[in-house]
Amino acid sequence: MFAFVISVLYTLAGISAFIVFLIYGNYPTAVWAIITAIITAINGHLHWLKLRKVLNQWYERKELTPIYYIGFVCFTLGLMGTGYHSTIEIMLKKPMMPINQSEVTAIVWAFLTARGGLCVMFTIRSFSRQQADDEEPCIVQPTSNDSLNTVD
Repeated sequence: MFAFVISVLYTLAGISAFIVFLIYGNYPTAVWAIITAIITAINGHLHWLKLRKVLNQWYERKELTPIYYIGFVCFTLGLMGTGYHSTIEIMLKKPMMPINQSEVTAIVWAFLTARGGLCVMFTIRSFSRQQADDEEPCIVQPTSNDSLNTVD
């Protein structure tokens, strides 16, 4: 439940930040904010299905793999964006104010995109393992016909 609530809050924050940064004219930060909102909405969707116990009806294990790759791509892009905007901030020493010229906000939202991608990857991995555990029995019970139970 906690992960679902956090995902919803990050999704709402991403959408709000997207609108605010579009108004202020900081377009790179707006793009990072909407990507964060989308990736955390995916994570929230998966947690919602798990809470309702219908994840197995919506997705099989093989169908979760492309979503895992989306998380990996967002994680990679977020790390690259964090590095890029950090380099620009260090080299050009841009001020934090006015908002439309700030690289610090882009660094924060690029990092949040990386975090969201990583969360999706771990969520998919966890749910895939749970589905695998549900499908395969851990212990095989011997039957009375097995030769293991007989003593010679």
